[in-house]
Amino acid sequence: MNGVPIKELELIIRNFLASDKLKEMQLGDNYYKGKHDILNRVRKVIGQDGNLVPAANLTNNKIVDNKFAGAVDQKTDYLLSKTPSLSSKNEKDMDNLNKIFNSKFFKLLHSIGKGTYLNGIAFLYIYYNEKSEFSFKRFKGSEVIPIWKDNDHTELDYVIRIYKTKKFTGYDYKEVTNVEVYTLDGIDYYTWDNGLSSLIKHENYMKLEDKEFNWEYLPVIPFKVDETELPLIMKVKSIQDAINEVISDFKNDMEDNSRTTVLVVKNYNGQGGTLRHNMNLYGYIPVGSDGGVDQLTIEVNAGNYETILKILNKSFIENAKAFDAKSDKLQGNVNQMNIQSMYSDIDLDATALEREFKASLKIVLWFVKQHLKANFNEDDIDIIFNKDILINESQAIEDCQKSVGIISTETIVAQHPWVNDSKAELEKIKKEKDSSIEEIDGIYDGHNHE
Repeated sequence: MNGVPIKELELIIRNFLASDKLKEMQLGDNYYKGKHDILNRVRKVIGQDGNLVPAANLTNNKIVDNKFAGAVDQKTDYLLSKTPSLSSKNEKDMDNLNKIFNSKFFKLLHSIGKGTYLNGIAFLYIYYNEKSEFSFKRFKGSEVIPIWKDNDHTELDYVIRIYKTKKFTGYDYKEVTNVEVYTLDGIDYYTWDNGLSSLIKHENYMKLEDKEFNWEYLPVIPFKVDETELPLIMKVKSIQDAINEVISDFKNDMEDNSRTTVLVVKNYNGQGGTLRHNMNLYGYIPVGSDGGVDQLTIEVNAGNYETILKILNKSFIENAKAFDAKSDKLQGNVNQMNIQSMYSDIDLDATALEREFKASLKIVLWFVKQHLKANFNEDDIDIIFNKDILINESQAIEDCQKSVGIISTETIVAQHPWVNDSKAELEKIKKEKDSSIEEIDGIYDGHNHE
């Protein structure tokens, strides 16, 4: 059992469930799914007493233009859509590492990358499954309470995971809140119902025959978006909301006559508040026998909305550090300088994420080394992220050709625009060279026999 008192665990969990940090993470998840604030908007008019009151009969479009989800996918794919490469001077090490860092692992890493943008942080859990296979699992940032040893959040003391599942009771399904506490002594399991249950069970991380073991380090590894651990939504929410509102308001104005018409009332019998109320809510105004109403129509200027949207979209891209796939820089004769200029913000942001991920993957390599019983140094393993940037192919190929003899073939192949899997391509090159050598040897052997 871990040495953390139950009362302390309960206090930590309660504080987390009520924290702004959790709300920010949940906001990122919700906005990615399209659950935006605009969907809760209520249109109001000035009531008879001069105060705003809800008006259910007015047009109330609630349009979500989910720029946020697009930016998250764009930024994740930019760094992680292409399979990262691992390299080492020791071929035996690479053979073993490639079996572990396979396509399944890199798919999981892509999900972790998306999670860091949504929640500011995500976690990778290393464990042995029921078949005693070395395995990985993703923990969402919104379900993990990390307890750090230091203020800079560089080393974990222990981790609390809190998440919900459904349990069949014999009649129906009941939602259960599970709590798992990960320490160097193993995992303690509880449930939560406004307080912790008694300990359900304790498990160690590894089991070999009849003996159980634990890791020297905590097998829960944090992957941060950067040192701030700030969800992306907190940088762009106000802009995303404004985009939704402008589009919804434009459609409202196109459909709602009361917003585009001014009535000039003559000899009106009633109070000003009643006039505004009846006009907005019912669309009519009672007047005296010698009274009347003149109508002034205001045209909805679509150009104004387009201008505002253009400004908001530009602001969103800049604050999200994304790129505009419809940029004018991609029109006509595109050169590499224009492309690099367009990608500058997303590239800088991806470099920060790459730095965080490399540091975390070095920790993962330590666990892999223990599992393989290998003796390599984690720092001797190079991790190369292949960014998915739009390029001028001809220029890129020319640059690769000019780099021959200056940098390694492996690096050149990894940067070639036609190569998706640099490891497989290097194998093909090796086979072609071996085949050529065999052909030459065959020619010489034929001459010798003559």
